[in-house]
Amino acid sequence: FVPGTEMIKASDITVFHGGSSTLMTCIACGTPAVVVPSMAEQEDNGAVLAQHGAGLVLDKQSLTPVVLAEAMKRILNDRSYRTHAMELKALGEKYGGANAAADWAEQLMKVNDK
Repeated sequence: FVPGTEMIKASDITVFHGGSSTLMTCIACGTPAVVVPSMAEQEDNGAVLAQHGAGLVLDKQSLTPVVLAEAMKRILNDRSYRTHAMELKALGEKYGGANAAADWAEQLMKVNDK
């Protein structure tokens, strides 16, 4: 067993289906990704990385080993993907990440309970 966060942290690229947990881990680790979604939520998550220049989204229906290898080479050969992934990481750290969001949500609930 290898913890997912440690694998992503040590990787040059993460290839995944676009689930929220792995997305957040990629952002927290500053690791660019190739996303191969199979449902709308995963497509949206992949789009977040792609829009910020921190990843690529591939179409599952037309995916081949060659297409995947080319996407991975593109990310490895273009350092801007890593740079943008690190910018997303810094943004998350600036605002406190998931812990700060959870604290903020709890504070809002307390205010609304009064």
